[in-house]
Amino acid sequence: MIDWLARCRAAVRDVEGVLRELPGRAEREPVRRRGEGGDDTTEIDASPEEAVLRHFSRTSASSPRRSASLRRGGAHVVVVDPIDAR
Repeated sequence: MIDWLARCRAAVRDVEGVLRELPGRAEREPVRRRGEGGDDTTEIDASPEEAVLRHFSRTSASSPRRSASLRRGGAHVVVVDPIDAR
């Protein structure tokens, strides 16, 4: 059985670490890529999303900032909605 709560708590700790590494606008606002809807995906969007997805490496995932869902198998899909810094 998957311990979803433990994975989510670990992901939160990692996102908190990412946020400490990106303290201000200069670190958070660089554009990394275009999102599915054509909007900019900034560092503050991408880095926390990546931190979360590392905890669900064997689970399919979806995010509004990605152009395609990550199909990794299994019966579950994790939806990751990144921080919107705007």
